[in-house]
Amino acid sequence: MSMSLSFVHRYAVAIATAACTAILIVGTGCSSCFVTKPQTNENKGPELELNFVDTLNYSNNLKDIPAQRFNGSVPPTTLKNVQNNYNYQFFIVATDPGGIASFDYSASFGSGCPCQGGAGSGAGCTNSIASVVPPAGTVTPNPDGTVPILQFAIVGDSAAQERAFNECFGSFSNTLVTGTYTISATAKNPSGKKSGATWIIIIP
Repeated sequence: MSMSLSFVHRYAVAIATAACTAILIVGTGCSSCFVTKPQTNENKGPELELNFVDTLNYSNNLKDIPAQRFNGSVPPTTLKNVQNNYNYQFFIVATDPGGIASFDYSASFGSGCPCQGGAGSGAGCTNSIASVVPPAGTVTPNPDGTVPILQFAIVGDSAAQERAFNECFGSFSNTLVTGTYTISATAKNPSGKKSGATWIIIIP
């Protein structure tokens, strides 16, 4: 894991929406420590949440960023006080008191090709971002039949990563790479009920 647990320890309380989330992330890094017998009579899918940590300016941290709606009633979230060397972490959390049967995500950053001739010019200037704490995909029940009530993924991105992706060298080496994050997550519980959410976050 490229991000140490010390980072998670410092910032988990700021981004967690429930005490159990903070305990999971801070205490053990385990994504299946809190478990339940699978419930098969639920009528809705798991709750999905996105939290944001600005590692250079904690006052910019955001909890429970609003997800987009099909009717366009929820505007994208625009980040404030963006620094030229920004370093961000996104915490994607799925919870369900009846258990989690599967959890997955995707994350990308579209930069708008700020540096001429960069790698982005051949890839639509969209960088897919991997999770430093990956989600579980399909969750295999524990030997005693229990399943976790919480799963999470941690996605990190930085100005340095985006400058490297866009080959911002020479006169472009200090370019502020602006653009749009698109983060999506899906989760399903043992009742077969599925939830999905997409968040749009803009670096202006």
